[in-house]
Amino acid sequence: MDIKRILASVTVITAVALVGTACVPEESSGGKEGNAASSTSGSKKEKAVVFKVWGTAPSGVDINYGSDTDSRKGQFKNSMFEATLPHSDGALYYNVTGQLQGGGDIQCSVTVDGETKKGHASGGYNICTTQINAGLFGGLG
Repeated sequence: MDIKRILASVTVITAVALVGTACVPEESSGGKEGNAASSTSGSKKEKAVVFKVWGTAPSGVDINYGSDTDSRKGQFKNSMFEATLPHSDGALYYNVTGQLQGGGDIQCSVTVDGETKKGHASGGYNICTTQINAGLFGGLG
């Protein structure tokens, strides 16, 4: 009878320990980013998202960019547009669209943590669009 109680106690302690470690955020468990105490500079490098549209568009380009929770308007100047936003861990996607205002030929891209997605549009009022999505379990950038 005593062995059954001991085994039951060990099982419960093991289960609690496993659940407890699964709930610790990566940064505080010594993950790839490390924790603030082990950082030599004392500051963590912020991830950035870069949005670009470039090409020829004599009548201009109407640009929208951002994430599922933050939509912004961009300006096409000197045959290009570029903007950078901070990476949000909760973002489901980041996208950029550029609609030609008349004729032209443009390309667009979104870059998150070294991964780039590109699009292209040519001709009157066509739309260049591209998007980076989070995976099934997150992991965007």
